[in-house]
Amino acid sequence: MIHHRPLGILVAAWLWAGVAVAEPRYTMAVREAQRIEAELAFTIETPKLKAIDWIVFVAKPPELPGQRELKTTFDPRAEVYREQAGFGREVLRLRVPVKPGSEQEKRLASSVKYEAVLFSRRLERREEAPAATAPSLSRRERDDALRKTPLFDYRSPQLQAWLDEHDLHRRDEEQEVDFARRVFQAVVRSTEYDYKSEMSREASHVCTAGSSDCGGMAVLFCSALRAGGVPARALVGCWAKSAAADGMLNGVRYYQTHVKAEFFADGVGWVPVDCSSAVLHDRTAEKLRYFGNDPGDFLTLHVDPELKVDSVYFGTKTLPWLQQFNFFVRGKGTLAGLKREMNWTVESQ
Repeated sequence: MIHHRPLGILVAAWLWAGVAVAEPRYTMAVREAQRIEAELAFTIETPKLKAIDWIVFVAKPPELPGQRELKTTFDPRAEVYREQAGFGREVLRLRVPVKPGSEQEKRLASSVKYEAVLFSRRLERREEAPAATAPSLSRRERDDALRKTPLFDYRSPQLQAWLDEHDLHRRDEEQEVDFARRVFQAVVRSTEYDYKSEMSREASHVCTAGSSDCGGMAVLFCSALRAGGVPARALVGCWAKSAAADGMLNGVRYYQTHVKAEFFADGVGWVPVDCSSAVLHDRTAEKLRYFGNDPGDFLTLHVDPELKVDSVYFGTKTLPWLQQFNFFVRGKGTLAGLKREMNWTVESQ
């Protein structure tokens, strides 16, 4: 848990968006937490359809402050594909032309393996002058983490009313960390956890419904920060822990999928948060146990939802989340009786 001591006198200001902002009072302590090997194995069976071509998409984890030395192996080999949403995010696309009479007419089995070094990150009070090369963002990176999308609809009347209700407009001379802390506490205190296999996760819906899952809460948190001009992004992935054979979440098979978030503070870097874990597990009054504190137990598979991909035969499709796999198939017949099996296993070194 992080306890914040009284803040010291602010010195050495610079201008940000026309507002005087004080020198950062925080720093990120980053340490290697673990090296992992994870595997997502899956099979698809189509008893009523004879496949001609399979097209499968899986995530390609990006290099981030919380994960490095990444290696992704898809069996069989797939192509690296840059999705079309404008972020330049990479995914893996597997295309399997089916030989007539082969097993793949009715069944496709595959697996993707991920190797990564995960890092713990902890927000700490700065005790010395900032480094000469303080963390900063490029214009492109900042724009990507501020963009409005159908999910991050921070200009909607509902979200703006919620910001007014909770006094979540960024104040003059308020640093990113301090503003983000207020937003985090508002999300955690005003939102209950709920999960369904199909649910709306737009920020405008979550703030009015007052309930959502990890993805919806991350979207609401990021949207509120983006509305205040602070770069923020959702981290979509899986816990670095194997799925239990009988793991269920509200009646749905659970494969350790989760969504966290992080925001960027000039001079500090990307700061991790986990809204839904705070709702579920933090019983303290401050609700800051999961603010700026990440033990390095999570693999981010992609940044932000809403991936746009070319399905080859069915046009451009939007994949809201790609924590598991998504497929398209061309063939003769129907998808009646479709069966999908999957397993997520993780080994820590």
